[in-house]
Amino acid sequence: LSSFTSAVNGKDVSLNWETKTEKNSNKFVIEKTITDGNVNNLKWEFVTSVKAADLSNSPKLYSFTDKNLQADKYQYRLKMIDNDGSFEYSKVVEVEITLPKNFELSQNYPNPFNPTAKINYSLPNDSRVTLEVFNIIGERVAQIVNKEQAAGYHVVNFGSSSFNNITSGILLYKLT
Repeated sequence: LSSFTSAVNGKDVSLNWETKTEKNSNKFVIEKTITDGNVNNLKWEFVTSVKAADLSNSPKLYSFTDKNLQADKYQYRLKMIDNDGSFEYSKVVEVEITLPKNFELSQNYPNPFNPTAKINYSLPNDSRVTLEVFNIIGERVAQIVNKEQAAGYHVVNFGSSSFNNITSGILLYKLT
């Protein structure tokens, strides 16, 4: 392993690593932990594994993106496993997903609602939140959220089948 780096892009963390050569390499297991400053009590969890080249005399590039993380400090490491089961750990890289700077209501997916949709929104601070759905003529047809929520990134799964008299189609939503 010649390098192992990380980069933050919004709520996503991109991990990139390179090997100069590989001999008897089976796979790379990506592990992560949320750090609380106490490095003696870290609980590493499996994220995914990436197949290695097995045998190579030339540099190989690998990458993985961990998506849609909540605001926190994360540490990542690679467990490099050989075909005989022996392994080594890489150095640890640390990243921080920060709280959003603005209130943001994202485009729902799929659009139009058919018959369900995911609605993403961001809160820069703890807030009283209401999320309402309106039909095309402006009538409120559902209130999905009505509560205090912590700062950070939120996702709501809206299913029209769970609300009476809402059909698939063009619906509008409002975050207050």
